[in-house]
Amino acid sequence: FWGRGALQTKGTCALGKFNYYFGKRAYDEDRPARYPTVDFCKIPSVLCNTNVAQYGGVVYPELRWMVAFHQWIEGVQSYSNDDTKWEYLPQLKLLVGKGLLKSDVRVFIDKVSSVLTRGCDEYFCSPHTINFLEQRRDNFETLIYDIFKLGNGRLEPEPPPFYDYEYAEKWLHLKRPKIEGNILTSKHHELGRVQYYSQAYRFLPFISALRTTAKYGAGDGRYFFVADPGEGLRGFNAGLVNLAAFLANAMAESIDHDSCEEFHREKDIATGRYAISNSCGQNGRNYGTESCPPWQSFMTCPAATDAELQASIPETSEPPFRLGPKPPPFQCMPKSNLPSSGFWEEPTNTLDNNANYPNSYGR
Repeated sequence: FWGRGALQTKGTCALGKFNYYFGKRAYDEDRPARYPTVDFCKIPSVLCNTNVAQYGGVVYPELRWMVAFHQWIEGVQSYSNDDTKWEYLPQLKLLVGKGLLKSDVRVFIDKVSSVLTRGCDEYFCSPHTINFLEQRRDNFETLIYDIFKLGNGRLEPEPPPFYDYEYAEKWLHLKRPKIEGNILTSKHHELGRVQYYSQAYRFLPFISALRTTAKYGAGDGRYFFVADPGEGLRGFNAGLVNLAAFLANAMAESIDHDSCEEFHREKDIATGRYAISNSCGQNGRNYGTESCPPWQSFMTCPAATDAELQASIPETSEPPFRLGPKPPPFQCMPKSNLPSSGFWEEPTNTLDNNANYPNSYGR
């Protein structure tokens, strides 16, 4: 249950919810299902178009966006904290109403990134870190000021009378060259961060997933917020800022590395060792035991103790693009096949599967 998709959605709860609303479980329970034959709990790798042979070889290029939009709707748009009095959508509209001042923008994206990655909105609310925080900040400011041209009174002239989803999609199509050339671009980290068009994250699958979640919904009357027709241009701008916050985090989580599946990020600085059990959880998490809250516990994926999966890796991680050694891709298999997961040592390019070497969770 390692991370997959544009926001690296991970854990038995998050994937269980996606399966509940969009996958085979929705179909089995006679609810609308966009992917009625796909059990995302059993084969989550189908989100990245691997192991698709089990579903007749059908490829769904929009899935890596779909699962990310659903996570955003579930975990960010609906976020509300009674203790801190911070609620996402009212704060989003307040930010736009005040003119998207740079000082407010920085505070907003810090809180949003914390909610997405840690589930809380205060700086010291969790012992876990917010990876790539500075990159998320830069991405967000570039999106709203330079690409979407928001803030500082820079609004589109002659606004149409109705700002709804259809208008938003047309607007995004007009911005397609900028989106493809500035947002959906990856960087080769071994060749001086040379930019190239992302192979994993394309514009049309992005639009397809956005249309599904913003126009038709993500179950239980929930939608990805792109516009509020009742508030006119200000409501549309709020939708763009919501989309910018989503994309700023997606760029940091996955697009920058052109990777649909999670990869090793945590290592022992002293020894250069990566725990192979990072596949089970990084940043102090244990993906296989993250149950949903009690009122949503019925959505949790059961742990697949007999699963045998291996993560896909981006093309630029393979020769001739790869210059140095890399840790192996994430993998999952029954404990009977691999009693000790071991480690990979970077300085010696050595894989040791016989040692008991725990990840940051202690697994």
